[in-house]
Amino acid sequence: MAITYPISLPSTPAQVTITPVDTVAMSKSPFTSQQSVYAHPGEYWQIDIKTPNMDTEDGRPFVAALTSLRGMYGSILLGDPACKSPRGAVTGSPTVDGSGQTGFELAVQSLPVSTTGVFLAGDYIQIGTGSSAKLYMVMADADSDASGLATLDIWPRLRTSPTDGQAIIYNSPVGVFRRMSNEMPWTWDIPKITSVSLSFIEAL
Repeated sequence: MAITYPISLPSTPAQVTITPVDTVAMSKSPFTSQQSVYAHPGEYWQIDIKTPNMDTEDGRPFVAALTSLRGMYGSILLGDPACKSPRGAVTGSPTVDGSGQTGFELAVQSLPVSTTGVFLAGDYIQIGTGSSAKLYMVMADADSDASGLATLDIWPRLRTSPTDGQAIIYNSPVGVFRRMSNEMPWTWDIPKITSVSLSFIEAL
């Protein structure tokens, strides 16, 4: 059976490093040292993983899954394994409030009403599923009003304008990533221990 992307990891890595990358240009006057700064719309997530030391039985599925990506061609669903659940008081099934949204803010509806800290800074959300899944982080605490509405400050900026009523996923949110290299070495510590370290970049 043909492999369908994006795939998922067989289990949780031992170590995950998450790097938000902004694309900002800065120039400085050689005479006054005054700076000019411009933020380009090219921010993205980078995730580096390291598997635990595994015996051959546990290591082979990891090696097979990562090799099945065929270098930078395939895609994989990744998130922050330390933050699978929100810190905020969100419950139920919140959705996008209004179409045509862009930028670093997201209007959300169907939240618990009049709730302080419905989302808290550092919570992750996901918009879209499968190959369209996008991962965002909430940048500031948000409260809902009496109608169950709130506006979230998020990073990165919205990749595409979500549709009105689209689901906001806040438990185990993920995004779509691809390998940053076509090479994938792994180490066998004979007779039977293996470890793998790989870097991934958000698939845009």
